[in-house]
Amino acid sequence: MAAATMGAASQSWLRLEPRYAIVFVCFLATLTAYVERVGFSIAFTAMAKQAQLDEKTKGTVLSAFYWGYGLSQVGGTKQHTANHG
Repeated sequence: MAAATMGAASQSWLRLEPRYAIVFVCFLATLTAYVERVGFSIAFTAMAKQAQLDEKTKGTVLSAFYWGYGLSQVGGTKQHTANHG
């Protein structure tokens, strides 16, 4: 009986309140987005060198990535406003 109580008590610290779980998941999503953004820039620069692309082409591809990110923010905001006022 004591071992079962001890096991339940030791696992209780693993349970987070829902608001803390949401904050933690949002933190992980933001961290992933930043790591992806930095990783893409580094990887593309190396690939562009290997493919012998000029600076204008590299700039166009990298800016397209950021423009897509920015436009998705605008579209997401409009969608949210339309659904939730």
